[in-house]
Amino acid sequence: MGLRPVFIGGCGRSGTTLLGAMLGSHPKCLTTPEAKFNTFGYLKSRHEGGKVDLQEALAKIRTHWSSHTFGVNLELDEFLGSQPCGSYADLVLWIVEQYGRKMGKPQPAIWIDHTPSNISYANLLFELYPNAKLIHLVRDGRAVAASVMKLDWGPNTVDNSAQWWVHEVANGFAAELQQGPERVMRVRYEDLVNEPVSALQKISTFLDLDYVEDMVNGVGFRVPAFASQGHTRIGSRPDASRIGGWRSELSARQIEIIEHIAGNLLLCLGYDLLYGAYARHMTSTERLSAISVDLYRRVTNNLHRQIRRARAVAARGDTYVLKTAAQSDRL
Repeated sequence: MGLRPVFIGGCGRSGTTLLGAMLGSHPKCLTTPEAKFNTFGYLKSRHEGGKVDLQEALAKIRTHWSSHTFGVNLELDEFLGSQPCGSYADLVLWIVEQYGRKMGKPQPAIWIDHTPSNISYANLLFELYPNAKLIHLVRDGRAVAASVMKLDWGPNTVDNSAQWWVHEVANGFAAELQQGPERVMRVRYEDLVNEPVSALQKISTFLDLDYVEDMVNGVGFRVPAFASQGHTRIGSRPDASRIGGWRSELSARQIEIIEHIAGNLLLCLGYDLLYGAYARHMTSTERLSAISVDLYRRVTNNLHRQIRRARAVAARGDTYVLKTAAQSDRL
């Protein structure tokens, strides 16, 4: 059957890297860095009729910053020489297999890609990889907001964070409904952290894998250096005491604003509300203040992000253009 892809997706800061590291601990699974170049390379090289020029596709992949985190050689002649014919999916899987050999897993049965934006490209991914499965990972939107606003990517304000979470979870619901439970499984981050053994056993059944105890410790993935600051707990057993951290990290007013925007969806996913129907919307003054913060953070965050990605590629030893990283940030 060849290498079978398993895509983990969901709103950013929902634990996709944690789950990727857990599944990567299985001897049959290989977890790679986020392969954001996957959909990017296809969409940028697809022509009329859906045909893809592999040389053009590889050139596009090479320009995407995420391909450098794999640290492998991307030469078309090597790919064409490795098999009699090839598709775009074969090209990406060839890159994954190279990474596996580099990491000491030369013949994995399953490729685990934990790119959060997979949830937005579910239909395309199933079109490219018919034997794939998708795990939709969800996390309390208040916790997501508390986490992402500290970082140099993603929404910078509480209202934008809540709207972003709603949008991404909606994409996950759409994938679940369209593809069905045999191809898409929803997992709550809180269940994964509170009861990791039970959650991983269910996930293993969904993926046709035997459960392995080492999965709980999440040691199956080494976070690239440029992203390590945002994933300091990868490689450790989940800490359930951190689940409710948003209650102290967010102000009462921030929690109220999130619940006004996302309260119905939070309830739908089983999360209790503090304000419920009494949550008040943002005032005009609060909205103007949020816009000012957002504009300032967009400028400073973009600079910080470019510097981190440039360092990632410099460590790989390849040339890199900062503009490329900024342009491909959302892909």
